[in-house]
Amino acid sequence: MTTKVVRVVVNGWTWVCREAENTTRAKRMLSEALEADGWPEERADVTITPGGFIRVPFPRTYDHDGGGRGWGSDEYFARLIPAALREVERVIGTSRMMARLRQRTRLLTLGVDLNSTTLKGGPKTHAEMVAVINTETGAVIRWTGKSYPAGRVQERTLVHAPLASHLLEFDGTPMLILGCHDLNLFSQRARKNQLAGSIRRRRCNKMRRLAKELEPVSVLQHPHTTDTPNIWSTAWAGVRQSLPTAETFASAIAYCGGDKEGEPRATLDAVMKRTAWGDVVNIVVDGY
Repeated sequence: MTTKVVRVVVNGWTWVCREAENTTRAKRMLSEALEADGWPEERADVTITPGGFIRVPFPRTYDHDGGGRGWGSDEYFARLIPAALREVERVIGTSRMMARLRQRTRLLTLGVDLNSTTLKGGPKTHAEMVAVINTETGAVIRWTGKSYPAGRVQERTLVHAPLASHLLEFDGTPMLILGCHDLNLFSQRARKNQLAGSIRRRRCNKMRRLAKELEPVSVLQHPHTTDTPNIWSTAWAGVRQSLPTAETFASAIAYCGGDKEGEPRATLDAVMKRTAWGDVVNIVVDGY
């Protein structure tokens, strides 16, 4: 059994954008993708978007209600759902959008970043969430996000998604839904740099154990920006080695970034070819 995946590939991206404008842009990109040529004749099982496809302010009430961040903050993750859900509904909430989604795909993933604007001059609390939407009902059936912080700063600022939230079974098909840096939970290179018994090693061990028990058919990652497939090649090799039941693999793609001049280090074609395996179709939209 394979899972047919459609990637909404964003060609070009800028983060310099007010939140309201970002939500409007996300809706425009999704609408253009749904009307584009190249979709499978039969509707896709899953359509995925990059991390941060929608970017919204971090809720100001979070700290007032005693919310946490960093390691152990997964118990507070659910408190962020109402703020993220409001923006998801603004993007997909019209009857016309939902009707077109139902024609194209059974599931849709939307990357939703919540970013703090309240910590002046210091690291900002944030969450990198992923909403999984059943297009038949229009309901979000799963909220997940990033569970593996990138670097020491994010160890203090990230609100983690619970590990179990990455495991999804829909209509008999088990899937592993990963946030951006979460793919490195399976990287052998990252593992060699971890201390035995460290919190990062324990996080990786638990994720690998849960994933093997799930026996996923597909593994879907939601990175923010990708300008070369080499970013994820080692981690994808680890996934394919660790999860032999999986037949379809894909990184969502926002193609931008690169060297000091901002030039991508590989072509878009190379990025798409080397970040997906199995039954994956690409629908490219303009991100600007």
